[in-house]
Amino acid sequence: MNMGVIFDSDGVIVDSEHYSLVAFRQAIAEQGISISPEELWQWCGLTDESIIKRLEEKYQRRIDLQQFIKRKFDIYFQLADNGLRAFPGVTELLDMLDEANIPYALASSGPRRKIDFNLKKVGLQERFKAIVSGEDVLQSKPAPYIYLRAAELINRSPAECIAIEDSPNGLLGAKRAGMVTIGLRTTFKDDSLLREADCILDSIDQINLQLLYTLLNSHHKMNTS
Repeated sequence: MNMGVIFDSDGVIVDSEHYSLVAFRQAIAEQGISISPEELWQWCGLTDESIIKRLEEKYQRRIDLQQFIKRKFDIYFQLADNGLRAFPGVTELLDMLDEANIPYALASSGPRRKIDFNLKKVGLQERFKAIVSGEDVLQSKPAPYIYLRAAELINRSPAECIAIEDSPNGLLGAKRAGMVTIGLRTTFKDDSLLREADCILDSIDQINLQLLYTLLNSHHKMNTS
């Protein structure tokens, strides 16, 4: 059976969501808007442009998007420069996939420079040959296009792919693309927020080839019965 695996980046490959949260809140506060962590978490997985549009509508004020993005990434890169790490089990899972000749891709709503920074910092920049960023599609998560493009890059149909995600918006986008989904509790502990997941796990080190094949087989049987 053909299989492909699509990884989200933040909260799946790298333990970076807390840095992103601090950077976002500080950058938006400099433009006079104070938002709680809980308010921001609901938009986890969306592009900055999508979140800013929602904030402009809610607070009825103009936000300087380019200035916000510059400040957010300046703050993020400073915070993550020395403390960013890959989640335990990531390298081992990539090794298993390589040994089994299972292709994989990275699909993140973040811009390419953040993806490259993260992968370089944790020593994984050479592992991902197929990468799709939020800049590469017209609509990012929870739309399905970023996942559809990732599947194309690894020459797999969406139905042959398993997406590994940590956010409700990411899981929804992967499910809309027709993929099997694994939700990780790395960012959201409430399983009700991960309801689009076919399987919910605490961490990526719980994933092995047997689990991946079992999920894909179950999905195919369900859709052909």
